[in-house]
Order: sequence, then structure tokens, then C-alpha cells
Amino acid sequence: MLFLDIDISIFPLQSLNNAVATFIVIGLPIILINYFLIFYKDHYKKLIEDCENMDRKHVLLFYLYVIWSFFIVAIIHGILMKNGWYS
Repeated sequence: MLFLDIDISIFPLQSLNNAVATFIVIGLPIILINYFLIFYKDHYKKLIEDCENMDRKHVLLFYLYVIWSFFIVAIIHGILMKNGWYS
């Protein structure tokens, strides 16, 4: 599996166990980070005000950043898979 090898035996199917382990390793940290960066202490209200004042140039730069980040992560993932860092 990923960098952390969690052996969970809740369900009879190994694919369901792998899905739960993947959620614990990847999904749960993303949800916690999202909560603390956006929803903790009503920070989303300030973000809404900031986004209303944002012009199209900043939005375009944000989307380009997200797209390029995805490709960089995909390339790094391919290199790690090829070198056998994780399976």
C-alpha cells in the first residue's frame, strides 16, 4: 500500500479493507486540514469576502497552479512507482 502499511481486517474482502486504510491514510488528514484551515473559528466568512474582491487574473493563476501541481505530483508518483519505493 502507500507509505504507511496499515493492516485492517474489518471486512471479509481485502479491497474493502484497503479502501478503509486508504481513507485513514489519505482522506482523514485531508478532512482535518480542510476543517482547521477553512471552518475553524468561522474562517470561511473571511474567505468569502476575499473571494468577492478577487479579479479574474488571480482566479486564472490559482487554476493554473492547481493543474500544474497535479501534474507534478503525478510525475513524482510515476518516478516513485518506477523505482519501487512503494507498491
